[in-house]
Amino acid sequence: MALTNYHIHSIYCDGKDDLESIVIEAIHRGFKAIGFSSHCPLPVENNYSMKYDKLAQYCQEVRMLRSKYSKLIQIYLGLEVDFIENVISPASPIVLFQQLDFTIGTVHSLWGKDGNKVYQLNTNTDTFLKAVKEGFHSNPASLIRTYFAAIRRMVETSKPTVIGHFDLIKVHNNGYVVFDPDTEFYQSEVENTLKVIKANNSILEVNTRGFYKGSSTEFSPSDKILNKALDLQIPITVNTDAHSKDELDSALTNAYEYLREIGFTYAYALIDGSWNPYLITEYGLNTEHVYHPTILSEGANG
Repeated sequence: MALTNYHIHSIYCDGKDDLESIVIEAIHRGFKAIGFSSHCPLPVENNYSMKYDKLAQYCQEVRMLRSKYSKLIQIYLGLEVDFIENVISPASPIVLFQQLDFTIGTVHSLWGKDGNKVYQLNTNTDTFLKAVKEGFHSNPASLIRTYFAAIRRMVETSKPTVIGHFDLIKVHNNGYVVFDPDTEFYQSEVENTLKVIKANNSILEVNTRGFYKGSSTEFSPSDKILNKALDLQIPITVNTDAHSKDELDSALTNAYEYLREIGFTYAYALIDGSWNPYLITEYGLNTEHVYHPTILSEGANG
């Protein structure tokens, strides 16, 4: 059985460890493949992205390590790329120029309702509440509608390989302080967005970070969303969103066990240069054989 993880951060952005130490740890832990996905440089103020002058060095170092350790592990070059309308996207020239192996498209920030300021959603509870109050005039429904519309727009126009932490807006909504995700309105936005992901053959990430960091009892997306994704036969891939080498396999086996319990049979992984579905086992993926004979565009679990 094999482990894979394509959502890994390093000292090039907001991670703690250098690339080579991460590779060595991944080999030690038995990974078959990993993908580096540092936060793409952003032209707006934030506390997590790579600096522009480090991007070329990052890409060069990942490619060097891929060659150096090719007999021991498969290493892929990616970026986690924010989508901010008219600012940055997974299809921006700065991203396409790097000739990446994959992209993870995410929404961390939104234009406020008045369209004159970008608000970051994931810093802490205070900044999240400020975004709701100032950016969306204390109207949670407006925030929710704008957030999921941004994901749909990203998927349709930018075609990221993977959609990362789909329900990020729940991170600082503990105790439903701002909104209730069980409402018909919220679930309708979720369903509409999942249908767009399905129609565009994107892969939905199952992100374990909130679970193993103790900020959530669920993975991202939530249980309800994952069951909807299963019903729609949307391809999934499992990542830890690691910010240190110690988090490379955090809660991976928990996620695989849970996915099997709710009915997922296989998950996608980037192996030998292409994304394919592999049988989920309790210890990882059976990567000896591609599980499903059809191509990605024909769907995944079902």
